[in-house]
Amino acid sequence: MATYDLLAPHYDAVTGDSSTEAALIRDILERRHGRVATLLDVACGTGAITAPLSRAYQVSGLDIAPGMLAVARGKLPGDVPLYLADMTSFTLSTRFDAIVCAYQGVNHLLSLSAWQSFFGCAYRHLNPGGMLVFDIATVRYLMTMASIPKVVEQFGDNYLQITVSTTDGARFRWHIEVFELQRDGRYVLLTQAVEMRSFPVDQVKEALCRRFTDIEVIGGDGRSADRESEGRIWLACARPS
Repeated sequence: MATYDLLAPHYDAVTGDSSTEAALIRDILERRHGRVATLLDVACGTGAITAPLSRAYQVSGLDIAPGMLAVARGKLPGDVPLYLADMTSFTLSTRFDAIVCAYQGVNHLLSLSAWQSFFGCAYRHLNPGGMLVFDIATVRYLMTMASIPKVVEQFGDNYLQITVSTTDGARFRWHIEVFELQRDGRYVLLTQAVEMRSFPVDQVKEALCRRFTDIEVIGGDGRSADRESEGRIWLACARPS
């Protein structure tokens, strides 16, 4: 599983403003639960989602990458717990009213059994009636990205180039290059290879049904989604009371 440590200093600049993502998560939680006090942000990365959510909830973060957590630490109050752990096998001594996972963190798990392991961890760490909310890149979206020769973006004085490829239509390899401007005017190339995978939404819902109830598929606009028709969707579900 990729850790993104090499790109941690540039991660926020590349992903852009996180306020819309955080607002959508909060809207889902308030609509579905309404009494969330404690929240765990899984695969929290640099804390881009954790930080704005900390203004509404008592938050904690969890990530597998120490470099990403180091960036997150600088954004959050010192008493916010940050856990260095694998999202498929973490064991904490506390439970939460909500667990969230944004920026397609689940897609970095390359087998359905790994997705199920994450769902199991989330279930064990939720209070009865607690909510699990996460987003995924759909198979359709990943196939679309693989059909594009390359994506090039400028952020500040630096440049990002992404090339996505697949050999089997199941696993998708993201080759990420950042051209980082140095003080002397030269550019240094930082590279990261990331593998991602998705599964049909019906399979994801079936895996969730083993533990959770009230499963809802939501589009990026916060409305009910038409399954695979959108590139990125959110899923929300509840641990039975």
